[in-house]
Amino acid sequence: MLMFAAAHADQRGVVAASTLTEQQYLLVAAVAEREEWTDLAAPPAAGSCARTLAEHEAVARYVAALPGGRPPHRGIDPRIVRAAVLVACLAALGACWWVSPGRTAVGLIACALYPRLPALAGDATSWVDGLKHGAIGWAVGFLGLWAVVELGKLAFGKRPVKFDEPVDWHIREPETDQDPMCLVIGDEEIAWWDMFSRKSDKLVIECPDLRVDGKPVDGGTLEIREMEVTLPDGTSHKLAALVSLDGTATSTVIPREAMGFGDVHLLGMIGAFFGWSGVFFSLFAASLFAIVAAIIGRIGFGKQLP
Repeated sequence: MLMFAAAHADQRGVVAASTLTEQQYLLVAAVAEREEWTDLAAPPAAGSCARTLAEHEAVARYVAALPGGRPPHRGIDPRIVRAAVLVACLAALGACWWVSPGRTAVGLIACALYPRLPALAGDATSWVDGLKHGAIGWAVGFLGLWAVVELGKLAFGKRPVKFDEPVDWHIREPETDQDPMCLVIGDEEIAWWDMFSRKSDKLVIECPDLRVDGKPVDGGTLEIREMEVTLPDGTSHKLAALVSLDGTATSTVIPREAMGFGDVHLLGMIGAFFGWSGVFFSLFAASLFAIVAAIIGRIGFGKQLP
């Protein structure tokens, strides 16, 4: 820094009196010493070490203050541009086609080709830096939300229901190819795909009375999985082989999923494109959008807030 100041002692007054402030002058001196500039009158456009946004601005203004220097770029703050691009991408990424895990690889490639893409919280000057930021972003988005999903499944993945008196229940076949199979228990209808998101999901019904294909069997604890039924006597049957299954129930434990796994892939892909800061920005922005949408729905359409 002393060398820099001595070399430019004759120009310091001119530089400080121009667009370069004293603080920016000190930033340029620190950058010059750190990057070991060989020609102080012609500093490199990009150093070997990552520069902060303030350092980029200070170096640009320093170059402009030198004889024959070019004016510093006065365009839009790149962080604002990146944030705008992120918001636009978030709107487009809602389509299910983009949720595929293969899009994560596209994000990492984009980070390697344009290293500054994932560096909302800093600067990246090489493809290695870009790839590193993208990988960290994917890990924060994917693994972070995956942990939330798993913890939510452990805490809220089963909904127990008890009835004061036995209620009728049956499994209703879909009427068309687009309709799901449903569990009809009491006054409630539950789609099959809302209960069975994983192979480990299990519907448990306590049945005083149970009928299989219209024939009464011993009552007890009935376990139903997505494609299989285990009767109280321990025998298992494929659902596709049964004509009907019904009875009465005194209680049931219904599996449920608070969040689909597609959300995990989506947030991981956002992290791969925009880095870890893009993940937190997405969560914060999505929360604000959800609050606004809920308020509009409540005020404009009279719907109850979730």
